[in-house]
Amino acid sequence: FSQRGVDPSRILMEGRSPHLELLAAYNRIDLALDTQPYSGGLTTCEALWMGVPVVTCPGKTFAGRHSISHLTNAGYPEFIAKDLPSYTDLAVSWANRLDELTAMREKMREQVRKSPLGDAPRFAQDFLALLQQAWRSRTTA
Repeated sequence: FSQRGVDPSRILMEGRSPHLELLAAYNRIDLALDTQPYSGGLTTCEALWMGVPVVTCPGKTFAGRHSISHLTNAGYPEFIAKDLPSYTDLAVSWANRLDELTAMREKMREQVRKSPLGDAPRFAQDFLALLQQAWRSRTTA
């Protein structure tokens, strides 16, 4: 990051912490970086809920693609890099756009809440429909 003009003092590495402390840490950061080969599942959802975008790139396995799904469903595809080399470029680009991140952060929780990612009733209806379909196909086979 320093080779690309991002001050190393802006990089914060967090270790294990109690859940409430983890959530509070999102108030100190502008942007989260997803991991590979295991992409963020709940971690990405919590970051978005706390108003922190997550930069990710597609992994090669299901476990490496969770954040892509969450970011897409929440309406933030602009944080998905096409590959690992562009992941760094995307992270640096967003790290230098703090005003945009601040404006986005103010609206992020509401957008996530209204998105398919946060629509629990819709998820429950869709899940129930899939279970009913599976049951019908089992009993008619």
